[in-house]
Amino acid sequence: GLTGILKGVGKAEGWANKMFFYPDSLVDANEFNKGVSNFSRLIFPSNRRLPRQGPDNIAGLFRYLKFLRPFILTPEFANTKEINEFEKLWYKYGLKDFKTARHITRMEAAVILHNCTLFFANKNLPISINGKINFKYSEF
Repeated sequence: GLTGILKGVGKAEGWANKMFFYPDSLVDANEFNKGVSNFSRLIFPSNRRLPRQGPDNIAGLFRYLKFLRPFILTPEFANTKEINEFEKLWYKYGLKDFKTARHITRMEAAVILHNCTLFFANKNLPISINGKINFKYSEF
């Protein structure tokens, strides 16, 4: 949500402002594509052009992520060549009901992005609570 890949919906309730992620809702393919494109461009400006349409089912998510450059992917996912190997990762990450034509939920997409990409596990790319990226050139 902070990265803008899968946006939440802000609502005021009384004096409180709340953000709702709606994890059980289905992924909007256009929102996903735009979010990944914008976020990956901030990190890796040389990333190749992404597909015009984002994924709306499990097989589409696998193909979409395989399209990303290998240095954006975790080694475990980068070495995954076939959809049946992706199914093993799916269950490993605690997800259920792997049917390639089934639409994916926002929670499933978030879990896969977290575990299969390096968007969120980069110590050189701290993200503030406001979603701003503070890139550091080298920190080992």
